[in-house]
Amino acid sequence: MTQNINDVLQAPAWQMADAYGDVDAPRYRRSFDALSALVGKLERSMSETCPREKISPTLSLYEEAVTLSSSLASFLKCLGAKDSTDSRIADENSALLGLSARLNQAGAPLFEAMYALEKEDELWQQKPLSHWKFVVQERARDWHEKLSAEDRAWLSTFETRNFHPLGDVFKMLQKGVDFEAINAKGEKERIRAAKLVAVIKGAPDRALRESVNTGMNKSYAARAELYASLLNQLHGFRLTAFERAGVTPLSVSLAV
Repeated sequence: MTQNINDVLQAPAWQMADAYGDVDAPRYRRSFDALSALVGKLERSMSETCPREKISPTLSLYEEAVTLSSSLASFLKCLGAKDSTDSRIADENSALLGLSARLNQAGAPLFEAMYALEKEDELWQQKPLSHWKFVVQERARDWHEKLSAEDRAWLSTFETRNFHPLGDVFKMLQKGVDFEAINAKGEKERIRAAKLVAVIKGAPDRALRESVNTGMNKSYAARAELYASLLNQLHGFRLTAFERAGVTPLSVSLAV
């Protein structure tokens, strides 16, 4: 009998019940609705500017929303990796990305207000700003901040509707990674995308790794033009955005 690769690697297994259970589970739906409510509250509380006295309470609200959004996104990523055939994941990711885009747009005046704070301002010594200081400094140097507020809002919407969905196209292509490999005992093992990565990174069976490498190259070569087209679309989008921001791809790659 073929040994399970997870047993060989002694890799931990994701337990979905420890988190939200499933995208249809009450815990997940309550959390998603809570995030939606937080985003709506933030949108209603913000205007074009964020006065100094509102920075701390607004950041607390923003932080709560970001934490919940990150948690839901991580859950969907794990759920999708566990079962790449689950068609519900793409819909949930799309809905979550839409909320995240709204969250980023609503938080823009907040970050502008924090950028304007003096380094010696006492707010930086108080929570929640004290543990956001590094993030704010990094974000202020990000190439996105070279865009106008209108361009950032446009880019966020465009990413949600056009850029991020290309990730779903990639996942669909990855479903085609499905072949048989031979281990050192001469046994056949079915290899799919997630298992492929686990074998390449750490399977102790050298014969299996070699067989998987051969199968991987053949699998990707069969759809090389589709992968190349997808990459061209992704980079075409990024290059257009970089041009709008007045930065070069190399400067973005080398940013520290």
